[in-house]
Amino acid sequence: MEIRQGISLMALMALMAVSCTDTDQARDHEDIIREDLGEIIALQDAECGSVLSYSTVAQLNYRVKCESGHVYVIHVSAEGQVNVNSQK
Repeated sequence: MEIRQGISLMALMALMAVSCTDTDQARDHEDIIREDLGEIIALQDAECGSVLSYSTVAQLNYRVKCESGHVYVIHVSAEGQVNVNSQK
């Protein structure tokens, strides 16, 4: 199953905007990214629940594991198009 729908680049830019210097800030940063990725997936009407974990595949390219068991790849193209693709 592939889900493709454009989302404003601003929604994903928040993921890159926060930089962390200490442990508390790093933990907050992780929570912010996890929440933002969950919101991006929810905007696609995709099943996720909460985001259990994510990894950065490349710059602006994330692999997300959801509470629902689904795995998604979120990618921002050079043109700023945000795509959410379901993986098996």
